[in-house]
Amino acid sequence: MAYALIGPSISSTPVGSDAWSAAPNVSVDTGNGSIALHGKTAWVVTGGMPSHLLESANGAAWHDLGNPCAVEGSQWNLTGAAPVDTSSMYLLCIGDAGAGSQSKKVLFSTDGGVHATATAVDPPRGGDANGIAAADSKVVAVAARSGASEVYRSGNAGATWQTPLQKGDGGVGYFDLGFTTPTQGVVVYGQPGSGQPPQLLMTHDAGATWSAVRF
Repeated sequence: MAYALIGPSISSTPVGSDAWSAAPNVSVDTGNGSIALHGKTAWVVTGGMPSHLLESANGAAWHDLGNPCAVEGSQWNLTGAAPVDTSSMYLLCIGDAGAGSQSKKVLFSTDGGVHATATAVDPPRGGDANGIAAADSKVVAVAARSGASEVYRSGNAGATWQTPLQKGDGGVGYFDLGFTTPTQGVVVYGQPGSGQPPQLLMTHDAGATWSAVRF
C-alpha cells in the first residue's frame, strides 16, 4: 500500500494503482502529521495538541493508540515515530519550547507504540525537533533546527548522544532523515526557498559520519 496525508484525511491505494480512498472517521493535522512504515504496518502521527499515534495493518482500519508521550507527563506531545520492525519503534516527544530550544524525549516501544519507555538520556535541547529515524534497535537519530541545524545520534539506544551534523546557519535545517538499511541513511540539508541550495547527505556507518552525494 501507498499512503498520503490529504487534507484532514489518511488516504491509501494499492501500489501500482491510483485508486485512492480516505480512511473513515480519521482526522489528522496535515501541517504537522507524518507517516512511518515498516512492512505492511503503517503508523501516522496525527499532529495537533495532543498528537495521537494511529496504527493500521491494511490502510482501511486504523487504531488510535493515544498520545504515548503522556506517560512522561501531560506537557509532552508526540511529534514523530521511527519503526525498527513491525513491533519495535522509537517515538519522539517534545515539550517546554523557548528561545530556539526545546526539550526532547525519545521513547522505545516493543509493542507497536501501545506502551513506551523513555531512553536513559534525553537528546540535547538545542533546536526544535523536526524528524526522527532508527537504523536498528540501538541506533536512533533526531533532526532539529532553530538558530542552527543539528542531527543528534545515539548508537546505544539513548544511553548517550552525539552530534555528527551541526551548522550554525540560522536554521536552514536537515529534512527527510531516514535509514534505508541498518548502516545506510540519508538526510536533505536545506529546502527550496531557504537561500541554501538543498543537498543530499548519506551515511554508510549508521549515522556516525555523513558526506554529500555528488550528482
